[in-house]
Amino acid sequence: MAMFLATTVLAGCADLWKEKSNNQWGEEYVWTISEMAMGVLNSAYSAMPGTPDHYGSNFLDAATDNAVTNVYTSDVYKLTSGNWSATSNPLSNWTSCYTQFQHINTFLEKGLTDKIVYDKENAEQDAAYKKRLYGEAHFLRAYYGFQLLQQYG
Repeated sequence: MAMFLATTVLAGCADLWKEKSNNQWGEEYVWTISEMAMGVLNSAYSAMPGTPDHYGSNFLDAATDNAVTNVYTSDVYKLTSGNWSATSNPLSNWTSCYTQFQHINTFLEKGLTDKIVYDKENAEQDAAYKKRLYGEAHFLRAYYGFQLLQQYG
């Protein structure tokens, strides 16, 4: 009898036991917690390449006469072997840059409002922090714009 009662009670609370993934946070929650808002701007930082002119596992020199690649699945090899067309650009960064533009612009619009407090103890520090984040966001937007200009003219 006790087992039947426990099963019935637990089955009635099925919503309580369902795990919620991190991607299901609503905007009203994300844009009130400073750490969550910073995550939006940090995603633009994490998309920056660790090494300049480095595509896959090759430097861009492997696309010229200066070097030869032995990684036949790399983007540079696809470029040098003629697999470059109007619909297939192995070194394309178009989608990545515009994704970062979206993150940065959303942060500039919603991440610097009065709803978010980055320093709860000192209003001056909070204003200085927001000013710094504003500058960082504009730098990142200029950086990704330059990446597009560099590649596509």
